[in-house]
Amino acid sequence: GSTLGTLKIKPGFFRFSSDATEIYKCPLGVTACSGSDAKGVGGDTDNNATAVIKSITHGEDLCDDGYTDALCSSCAEDYYHDTMSEECVTCNGGSVAFSPVTIIV
Repeated sequence: GSTLGTLKIKPGFFRFSSDATEIYKCPLGVTACSGSDAKGVGGDTDNNATAVIKSITHGEDLCDDGYTDALCSSCAEDYYHDTMSEECVTCNGGSVAFSPVTIIV
């Protein structure tokens, strides 16, 4: 069975701490709050070089790449809020708004 410490959070929701009993709907939905299973395998390995499953149950670890803070409601460092897509986009490019096609009219 699940305990508060092992409770899995569905995409689109956020929990502030491992002992919190309340779960909140993310204002930016599944785009920002990826849930417990989205980042299932951590970079650590055990002594047998087997991937160790990382259990994400609360906090900013529930945020998708590019999102941070409470409820994953802010763009992370090196990301900006793109008003066309309503998503946090990396500063390294990827936004149609700044492509040469849209600048030359």
